[in-house]
Amino acid sequence: MAMTGRQYGVLVTRPVDQADSLCRRIEGLGWRPIRFPAVAIAPVSGRGPWRGQDYDLLIFVSKNAVIHGLPMLRDPGPRIEIAAVGRATAGALEQRGLPVRILPDGRWDSEGLLAHTALQSVAGKRILIWRGEGGRGLLGDELRLRGAAVDYAEVYRRLVPEVDAMSLITDWAEQVHIALATSNEILDNLFTLLGDRGAPLLCRTPVVVVSERGMAHACEKGCEQVIIAQGADEGALVSAMLQWAEGVNL
Repeated sequence: MAMTGRQYGVLVTRPVDQADSLCRRIEGLGWRPIRFPAVAIAPVSGRGPWRGQDYDLLIFVSKNAVIHGLPMLRDPGPRIEIAAVGRATAGALEQRGLPVRILPDGRWDSEGLLAHTALQSVAGKRILIWRGEGGRGLLGDELRLRGAAVDYAEVYRRLVPEVDAMSLITDWAEQVHIALATSNEILDNLFTLLGDRGAPLLCRTPVVVVSERGMAHACEKGCEQVIIAQGADEGALVSAMLQWAEGVNL
């Protein structure tokens, strides 16, 4: 991929063990990734396993749901349908040999998945939603209203990591040119970690989100410039950053 003329600093907020590939993509632009994990992922023990054959449809809401959920899946069967909320989640499933048949078209969130034609007539179907603890209830609630029997497999929990933000805040103006926040929880944690001193800096920094819901949330938090990427996968994030950089360099 072609390098841009200026070395921008990108605040990468993914969990520690999930940031390497994205950081390499950013370095490939000639930019500088700044690792600042704003969320930590921990598995949930003592639950499952779940039998895939007991369900007509499995829905995975995130890549973490795939990573921590598939070891708990038994007997998926050849005819079971699989849905994913986003491209990164779908890619993780397909890398593990599970083809995704239902994927949103253009809007990469629960609302986008619910708009899919395959989920309009689900009365009588048994659906298992793989997610983290305390995830949004919209998807399951709406599918139940449409007549489906819905269960949840909550296979991971999200935590606020222990990180020292002081040096980042001190050098923010020179180092951080754009920030990534691929979920509302990451953005909330980022504000928490930066505290009263760092929050105004974040509000003045362009922030990349991955959905209309994320954009609305960022605006409510006071972010002045919000860019929507067409998904949480690396390609979509890089494309959004490049589009932002083109506007800066005009």
